[in-house]
Amino acid sequence: MPVEDILPAGEDSTYEEGLRLWERHQETVFKPRIVNDVLRGMVEKSRETGVLVPQTSYIVVESESQFTMLQRAEKKGLTADHALEFDEFMESPAPPVVYLIPVLILLMVFHQRRRRRSSAQAV
Repeated sequence: MPVEDILPAGEDSTYEEGLRLWERHQETVFKPRIVNDVLRGMVEKSRETGVLVPQTSYIVVESESQFTMLQRAEKKGLTADHALEFDEFMESPAPPVVYLIPVLILLMVFHQRRRRRSSAQAV
């Protein structure tokens, strides 16, 4: 059954902007070298649309002095080199067990030979 009366989301839709921001975030995960180039635009677009991605966040401040300190920290953060940052939550792939088994066997053989040589020299 065909669906009628569908209105496509416009170019300026918040959903579309959110998807673009998320796509840009994914791009920075796989290509960290572009973070410095796109971060400022991502922060501005996030403020404009109200959409959060991991590179942007909102902080509630209670006083004018906190807001001033927050602005200083933001300027400092936007000028930093983010491509060299380490993301502690990013999963690094573990080596497959198939690659670790030969290394373990070589270590065991080396250890046994060393033990035999030391016992033969002790006699």
